[in-house]
Amino acid sequence: MIVKLFAGIRDIAGTPEVHPSGAPDTLGDLVAELSGRYGEALGAGIVEDGRLSDFVVVLVNGRNVRLDAGLATALGQDDEVSIFPLVSGG
Repeated sequence: MIVKLFAGIRDIAGTPEVHPSGAPDTLGDLVAELSGRYGEALGAGIVEDGRLSDFVVVLVNGRNVRLDAGLATALGQDDEVSIFPLVSGG
């Protein structure tokens, strides 16, 4: 599995790509692993009040997890997860 991080999430982690050490079964498990590795600020950028934050887009193999099961989305070893915080500009 490869996890691609963008913008502020990438800045918190200090890397654009992560290869999870274990095999997280769900997106929620992956976020917990990333929070443990890079700190609670990273997890807080993805999860808010126990659900996927409104200020982040997460894709698994190019599909938005909001169209699937959110944090309960199942993950496999060959998946590509992309995490994009929403950004604004003028």
